[in-house]
Amino acid sequence: MSVPNFAQANRDLASLQQRQQGLDAAIFGGELWMEPGVAERAAVRCEQQIDEVDQMIYDLRPLARERKFGDNADGRAVAAAFKDAAVTG
Repeated sequence: MSVPNFAQANRDLASLQQRQQGLDAAIFGGELWMEPGVAERAAVRCEQQIDEVDQMIYDLRPLARERKFGDNADGRAVAAAFKDAAVTG
């Protein structure tokens, strides 16, 4: 597994949130039109994306666990810092 880039992941999520807000505004403003079949294809793709995100979350879970870097103050501080970076980015 490659090393995750949390900063990039946070930027990507922020970008997705902005696009989602734009789509929400278009939908609720009555400005979104779709060709026949588009909704069905979009639903299939959304399910694929959900599966991919679920898999990423599952794969990244071990990073949120505190690792042992020695049973002393320095080791515990380093372990806590790594755990915090994994959880908060």
